Amino acid sequence: MPFHPHLPKPLHGWREFLGEVGIIVIGVLIALGAEQGVEAVHHRSQVHTATEKLRAESIENRKVIEFDLGSLRNAIAEVDEDVAALNNCRRPRTAKLRPLSFVNILVPSDKAWTGIRDRALLPLMPDQLADGYWKIQATVDGITGRSADMDRGLDRANGALGSLRGGATDPAICDEALLALNQLKEVLQGSIAIDGFFELNNERAIRGEVLDATKTGLN
Repeated sequence: MPFHPHLPKPLHGWREFLGEVGIIVIGVLIALGAEQGVEAVHHRSQVHTATEKLRAESIENRKVIEFDLGSLRNAIAEVDEDVAALNNCRRPRTAKLRPLSFVNILVPSDKAWTGIRDRALLPLMPDQLADGYWKIQATVDGITGRSADMDRGLDRANGALGSLRGGATDPAICDEALLALNQLKEVLQGSIAIDGFFELNNERAIRGEVLDATKTGLN
């Protein structure tokens, strides 16, 4: 049998041509729409997962702040006892002086937040939520900075107190100890204020409330 190749039929007129093009365009649009729909569902899933992680972390951080506030208040009580024993350096009762304990401060976790930031998920997050956690993160940075100031203050105060307990009678050493204790108390009180602001903002974030820019504790 002779071979008769079947060639595609030529299009007849612009109407038929436009119809074919229209079918192709519609097919492409449907494919793009389907792809965007799948991507939107994926993004919603990512946002939901990230939001749940943030909430869980905030709930865990309640315990951290409660522990820190207790440690800071105990430290202030120790400072007050030593200040009272120094009696404004008039007749210090050195036998009642005691070394200041190390203040064990825990820094609130921010793994969930840094994970969102580092994975470039911020543009997908609700504006209110992202803005709130930026402010909370600023408070976490403040807590970290205060810890270093606290350690330096403790070393300075304990050095002077140790000299007095060892029998030093130089009034300048007593003045140094009193000054160091008062400055350390200011740092401790500042840390309590920052932790208090973190606690306030953390609770607001858990409840989904808007965080006030003045409630970071760093203004």
